[in-house]
Amino acid sequence: MTVSGANPTTQPGGEDAGRGTALEDARQGLHGPLLPQDPDGRAIEHYPEQTWRRVARGIAAIERTPEACRHWEDRFYTAMEGFKFVPGGRILAGAGSGHEVTYYNCFQGDTPVHTREGIVPIGSLSGEHDVLSEGGTYRTAFFQSYGYQRLWEITLGNGTVIQATGDHQWVATKPKGGVERVLTRDLKGRRIPINARPARARRDADFAEGIRHGIVYGDGSMQYGKAHVCLFGESEQLGRYFDGFTTRPAGGTTATKAHLRVQSLPAV
Repeated sequence: MTVSGANPTTQPGGEDAGRGTALEDARQGLHGPLLPQDPDGRAIEHYPEQTWRRVARGIAAIERTPEACRHWEDRFYTAMEGFKFVPGGRILAGAGSGHEVTYYNCFQGDTPVHTREGIVPIGSLSGEHDVLSEGGTYRTAFFQSYGYQRLWEITLGNGTVIQATGDHQWVATKPKGGVERVLTRDLKGRRIPINARPARARRDADFAEGIRHGIVYGDGSMQYGKAHVCLFGESEQLGRYFDGFTTRPAGGTTATKAHLRVQSLPAV
């Protein structure tokens, strides 16, 4: 899909281009729901110095030597110390957090996302989810709201409009073959390959055999060299995968609940 335009916008959900972050806003917003929490939802960091150190260490970790890491960690820390510089919420939340995230991959909240459970607005996701990604495969991604940010409008060749931050990375094709990652601000005129949703499993004989094997292996019993399985309640609907085998209603007494019994199954 070719991108016909990529322009800054001040649509709702974005941040006006000329608006900065006031010092008091930074002091009040620095320790909020964006920052690391323990499993019970309690804040792990209680002082700005803790956050500045984590972020500085996380950003400096890309350096090649321990000495360079320490040098740039101290420089980054000094830049943030005293609220002289306040990184965007996505950086404060991601850098040094232990999550494998990038710091600029942000979309407007209504952007549809392909998950294993279906297509949902990205704003409805929180935490880790498997999403359709490069190459048409599902990968685990970490989702979190990063508040108000300046957004760009990306207009695709078919007229579809997507809103994303200027530093979001897109997989775009190279003029002479292959792909590379391109920032939103550099995307105009580039082509984004479409990732098709993986085809659903074929409901053929092999599929049914796999279902039977799983049911018998997990819940079946062996007797005289043959396996049998008893399906209770809602599980009785699985009996449709046992066409060709002996099935009969059973139970219904004070000793055994009514169920569907499948007999003469091959041993697993």
